[in-house]
Amino acid sequence: MKQILFLLFIILSTVSLYAQGEAQWAKKADQAMQQGDFIAAASYYLTAYKLNEENLIYYYHYGEALKKENLFDKAFVVFESVVAKDPKKSIPEAYFWMAMMEKRRSNYQQAREHFKIFTKQYRRANYQMKRKAKNEIIACDVAQKIVIDTANTDLRVLSDAVNSNLADFGPRLLDSNTLTLNTLSYNEIKQNDEISSKEVPNTVKVYTSTYNTLTKDWDKKKLFDPLVNNKEYNNANICMSKDKKRLYFTRCSDNTCSIYMSEKKGKDWQIPEVLPYPVNVDDYSSTQPFIAENNGKELLFFASNKTGGKGGYDIYYSTISKGGKRYGTPKNLGRKINTLDNEVTPFYDEKNSCLYFSSEWHHGLGGYDIFKSCGSLKSLSVPENIGLPYNSTSNELYYSIYDDTLGFFSSNRPRILENGDTNTCCSDVYAFIDKPIVALDPEDSIGQKIIYKSLEQLNKYLPVTLYFHNDRPNPKTVDTLTALNYITTYESYTEMIEEYKKKYSAGMDGEKAQQAEQEMEDFFFNYVDQGVSDLGMFMGLLEKALKRGGKFNIKIKGYASPLAKSDYNENLTLRRISSLQNYMNEYKNGSMKDYIASGAIGFSKIPFGEYKADTTVSDNLNDKRNSVYSIKAARERKIEVLSVDLLKSSRVEEDKNPDPLQVDSVVQMGKLKYGKKYKKKFKVKNTSDTTVVIYEIESDCSCTVADVGELSIAPGEEVEIPFEFLASKKGEVIRRLNIQYTGVMQHSKIIYVKGTVYE
Repeated sequence: MKQILFLLFIILSTVSLYAQGEAQWAKKADQAMQQGDFIAAASYYLTAYKLNEENLIYYYHYGEALKKENLFDKAFVVFESVVAKDPKKSIPEAYFWMAMMEKRRSNYQQAREHFKIFTKQYRRANYQMKRKAKNEIIACDVAQKIVIDTANTDLRVLSDAVNSNLADFGPRLLDSNTLTLNTLSYNEIKQNDEISSKEVPNTVKVYTSTYNTLTKDWDKKKLFDPLVNNKEYNNANICMSKDKKRLYFTRCSDNTCSIYMSEKKGKDWQIPEVLPYPVNVDDYSSTQPFIAENNGKELLFFASNKTGGKGGYDIYYSTISKGGKRYGTPKNLGRKINTLDNEVTPFYDEKNSCLYFSSEWHHGLGGYDIFKSCGSLKSLSVPENIGLPYNSTSNELYYSIYDDTLGFFSSNRPRILENGDTNTCCSDVYAFIDKPIVALDPEDSIGQKIIYKSLEQLNKYLPVTLYFHNDRPNPKTVDTLTALNYITTYESYTEMIEEYKKKYSAGMDGEKAQQAEQEMEDFFFNYVDQGVSDLGMFMGLLEKALKRGGKFNIKIKGYASPLAKSDYNENLTLRRISSLQNYMNEYKNGSMKDYIASGAIGFSKIPFGEYKADTTVSDNLNDKRNSVYSIKAARERKIEVLSVDLLKSSRVEEDKNPDPLQVDSVVQMGKLKYGKKYKKKFKVKNTSDTTVVIYEIESDCSCTVADVGELSIAPGEEVEIPFEFLASKKGEVIRRLNIQYTGVMQHSKIIYVKGTVYE
């Protein structure tokens, strides 16, 4: 139907193409956009463009209207055409939206490349859009991991008794048999010209539907109480207090929304009253209320765009007291939940202490995705994308779950209507029933296939990268173990974001200082927070694999910045790995502890210290801005979960092509005199049954040279390879030699040359 309407508007507009000038058509298009009539707007913008094809901005706005109507394929073609016709890059937004449309079409790799080009080449783009593009680069990587796994759930769109051809959204259970939702309705609006005279959907009303135990389906929806459905407003988002005596909902007018409350006396709801300040703030919106209890307190969760937030709509909660007579000062859930974009539709699962919400910024598949964050409201976990099939490249909102299995959400993903049309314009209500994972006998052939499939999924999701503050956990110690778990260290680290922003921008003025602070904030959002989110998703996959049977070995590598001595850093990276092991032991109240104790989970630890650190990172103790508080230094302080291997007979399955060359990974030079050249040797041994040929040894510095030409090493043979080292830098020095060689297949290996240079 939408496609037919779109074509009809194009035809009608073309017939009267010259009846009005381009400016008049553009004005009509702008008005249609403001009214939400995107099909008409697309037609008018296209007509204006045909009258003046040199004004490319009309064609760009045409693409915007298509995008808002969820015609992503058509919008992509338009934005791509604008980019091709705009060699001077005067409309940088076109390239950004071209990339975004690629993402909305599930072309994540191509979208990623387009976002990278946008951040580097489109200098005229505003900084906020560039920040969004940088975030989307990572989001595209995450999306490719999310699609690996699909939850075990029965998901279905509700029937036409509930869903209409327009928008149906905001499902919530009022009780076990009553579903409430919001529906966009038609009100006839007469406009000044014949082309756009039609019924325009512009009013939202609240409906309810009752579950029929005979038909095992939801009955035809009915309008809710007229006291709520006031004709002067858009009315939506009903929820009730625990005692069913207070009803909360949203009313919107002139693009501003407020939360209202109605009390029940006897069988009747009273005239609703707007909640007082500071829940509602003049000239700003507060919307999507949800009532829940936490630690014996009744709380009102809601979304608001009022000043003082992190950006767009943020999620807040306010404490309710005296039976709804008083509301505490709303508390923003903080930067872990709220971002530069919109976070909306909060739902709090009291039983599991988990907050569910939708976000445009947190890394997802496209549009709004649903996320969950669990724990204390003062220290919620990093939001986790709940994945497929709940999320898609469309908009998913208003997630709710009851009794751990039954739930609802709304989505504008495409669906086939009874008449055969495809509806992509509007949201529909979906229901789901989660199903438990059935454990299988690990020796069963079918079970083995599932194990291998799950193992493949786990490794596609890797690496998971986790970051640390300098010399954490447990500073100034040579211990290799810690009692802390990773989440504890992560939370203390993220509390330091303001300190990092201040130290990183020190000495800068104005716009440069602001940009430095935003870059640091982006690092915490896109790397530190994302690492924890990735860890949560990885643990979920690992838990599923363990329940299906099998034993696994997890390979973890540690890194550190070059600020401390290398021996100290080796112990530091082991402590960091230890913190991850502690987290896994404590995961979900110890649900994995028995697996670890029984050997179903094993660990291979690779403490690399600073050997792999970026050589441009400062190691100057007196320059903490660069050695501690710079993004380069912060990115070096990490551990990585590299791989998960299936154990056979209590050991890791052997590599089909094992590394044939055995070497000493570190050559200790001791104390060296500045400016003097030294000669040294390191040993290599061929442990394979075929000849190994070393054909090149590369160095990261001209001060270290190992030139052996082409060296053949027979099976079982051990040789010494000479090299020269020039002490050209004072202090502790680490250089790298990269040995390139062939055996059964091509290999390379790193040798680290360490020494301390003095006067």
